[in-house]
Amino acid sequence: NYVDELEKSLNVNIINEGVPADTTRDVLARLDQDVLSRDPKTVIVFIGGNDELRRIYESLQNSAANQNLEDELDEFVRERLGLQWDQVPLISRTESTQNLRTIVRRIQDTGANTIVVGFDNNIFNNMVYDNYQTVADQTGSIFIPDIYDDIFARPSRMSDLIHPNNAGYDIIADRIESGLECVI
Repeated sequence: NYVDELEKSLNVNIINEGVPADTTRDVLARLDQDVLSRDPKTVIVFIGGNDELRRIYESLQNSAANQNLEDELDEFVRERLGLQWDQVPLISRTESTQNLRTIVRRIQDTGANTIVVGFDNNIFNNMVYDNYQTVADQTGSIFIPDIYDDIFARPSRMSDLIHPNNAGYDIIADRIESGLECVI
């Protein structure tokens, strides 16, 4: 994973509090206990993909319902991704952006630096990328643009449809490392 690669490369201790399938709402709910209680100096804010994937799933499910393919879609998602997206809450893009902004500000209120990781790259629309860049600009966070550029849709860099493999995570680590070097 990219966290292990960053630790090795920078010779620093990084605590990974990421939880699979977490939404921005989940991160906000556990921010104090899991992150702020550790008194971090810098926090990499790499969240929101699950919010977007849940919205994509909702669109696909509506389309599948029109064709009586809901069961097939659910089975495909469970088998290929190991997830049950119908159990992840549907969060509006507006709420996702507000949650991101609140998370960043609460981290910064403790005196910690923040690195906001942006994503887009054809799977998500530009509005997502623009929202992340805006939050980073408004909060004075370091912004890592388009983290998945040249990773998504490249089988040699993906372990499944949404997760990078080791080669993909190496690229992600390199991109985040440049932001971390500014604050360590």
